[in-house]
Amino acid sequence: MAGLSSREIEEFKKLCYQGANIEYTYLGQSGKGKIDGEGVAGGIKVQHILSHVISDYGLSSGSYSRLIVDGKKII
Repeated sequence: MAGLSSREIEEFKKLCYQGANIEYTYLGQSGKGKIDGEGVAGGIKVQHILSHVISDYGLSSGSYSRLIVDGKKII
């Protein structure tokens, strides 16, 4: 899994408005939910059954193999 560059992370965050639908795969585990504001250290908080924070570190380290915001594929 390749990580995102700083520019790609900023572009991703611009798509992440409150209430947007998001799907992701984090370290092989799929999840989805709605964006619910900012999480720890400026990460994107996703709320579904459990909450999940998409951090800059996770994005840059390649922890995510799939990211889709409102049908737009990021990874």
